[in-house]
Amino acid sequence: MKLIQSKYMLFFIFITAPIFAMDHIKFEKGQSHLDTRSRYKTEVIRQALEHTVENYGDYKITTDAPIMNSLRARKHLETGKLLNVFIAVADPNWESETIAIKIPVRKGLLNYRLLLIHKDDLPLFKNITTTDELKKLTVGLLFGWSITDTMEKQGFAIKKGNNYDGIFKMLDSHRFHYIPRGVNEIFGELEQRKEILKNIVIEPNIVLHIPAPSYIFVSPKYPRIAKRLEEGLELMVKDGSFDALFHQYFDNNIKQADLNKRHIIKIDNPFTLKTAPLDRKELWFTP
Repeated sequence: MKLIQSKYMLFFIFITAPIFAMDHIKFEKGQSHLDTRSRYKTEVIRQALEHTVENYGDYKITTDAPIMNSLRARKHLETGKLLNVFIAVADPNWESETIAIKIPVRKGLLNYRLLLIHKDDLPLFKNITTTDELKKLTVGLLFGWSITDTMEKQGFAIKKGNNYDGIFKMLDSHRFHYIPRGVNEIFGELEQRKEILKNIVIEPNIVLHIPAPSYIFVSPKYPRIAKRLEEGLELMVKDGSFDALFHQYFDNNIKQADLNKRHIIKIDNPFTLKTAPLDRKELWFTP
């Protein structure tokens, strides 16, 4: 009798234990073999998933999708076959065509952009303090970058490129005057290319402030993954691991940028959405 009861107990435990389907996150691997920016993005996603294992079960992350810009990525998110998760700067198209998780993954650090310039042009930037003065010079940007639409809308002179690695080579060849890059990007990008780009330096006095929150966007075919990532990010914010990860990856960049000693040139972003969680001060970086 005891043996029969024991079997029934094991059967009951088995059928009442939660059974989860493994969530498969199909993510990007960066814009080139020199692109290290995806390390932080992947780690944010991984930690959000780890925080939700108890309620959602196991997961796996793959980065097999071909290199693509954000325009192509948004198209692929429609079906979720090659990609089902992507991190991009928010705009109305991203919010209407995908599931947006409105927690800025880099705490708005990308709002602050330094300038990569050709070393021969250092004197040109020395006395620039206004947007109008900056507009007299030519900026190099990529098709598909959110900042390209923003600066085009504001009347900047733009030289467009098609390739992430190629845009830096164009600056090195003096095809235009500058490339604005986020505090979280610029130092690593220059370090990775120091052996091949001999003429590029970081302009020492200016920082552009362009509102540009980056969110995780999920394919509409995967609402469960969107819900899981949002819950995981909120848990990270609550237990402090979101802040800890941000400081681990970016404190050195922030120190190098020395933003308080730079002149801020503010550029309005007409694509910034009013839905950004600006009231949640814990989500944002401020110098």
